[in-house]
Amino acid sequence: MPRFCAHLGYLFTELPLEDRFAAARDAGFSAVEHPNPYPLGTTRFRDLLSSTGLGCQQIAAPAGDADKGEKGFACLAARQADFRSSLNAGLEAARIIGAPLLHIMPGILLEGESRAGCRDTYVANLMWAANQCAEAGITGLIEPISDETVPGFYVNHPDFAAELIAEIGSASIRMLFDLYHASVKDIDVLQFVSDHIDTIAHIQIADHPGRSEPGSGALDFTAFFALLESIDYAGYVGCEYKPSGDTAATLGWMESYLHD
Repeated sequence: MPRFCAHLGYLFTELPLEDRFAAARDAGFSAVEHPNPYPLGTTRFRDLLSSTGLGCQQIAAPAGDADKGEKGFACLAARQADFRSSLNAGLEAARIIGAPLLHIMPGILLEGESRAGCRDTYVANLMWAANQCAEAGITGLIEPISDETVPGFYVNHPDFAAELIAEIGSASIRMLFDLYHASVKDIDVLQFVSDHIDTIAHIQIADHPGRSEPGSGALDFTAFFALLESIDYAGYVGCEYKPSGDTAATLGWMESYLHD
């Protein structure tokens, strides 16, 4: 059955970040993920993992100034130096923390720019990143995030992410498949995962609509998890949802999988 990791940017947010590690462990998780360990400090993040016996599956490379709406630099021709600095910082953080996966955010399209017009820049940057990731022994992740959720997000659709990964052509660049964002795009998630499992290194879940815990919306998680088992998915499933109440009270759906 699936192995679940707690996204500490979404779960247990009723607690300070440092206390979420122990809360995740006590809830039955064996691993966590967080896109932004940097304010806490990568050494402190690593030490909290060690003290709670947790692993960390994935972090993100620094994505820029959140107050300015920045979400990475990879598609932005004028920000190549920022992209390379971010990627190097992310790889170093992943090394310290022990995370095998690094999410490389693409950026937000600037006014007047198109996905087609930015493609060469994005692919060239990710080809460079693939070499850096390979040398570091870390897998870089491309996550398609629906532009209905994040307007202007460059990699906005799972099909587009699959095209880009094929064009980059490196085993060091794989997909982070988010069930919620795919459902926003009306993707047949069972068929897509079946067709693209060889390029998917990490999965995140939330129900749709609403983006809360499984069972709060319309998605068939029983069928989804059965598919993952049938195709021998070896990665983790990240719980990146907005709890409808106290986090611990929303985890009933997971009990049968934790104790299977």
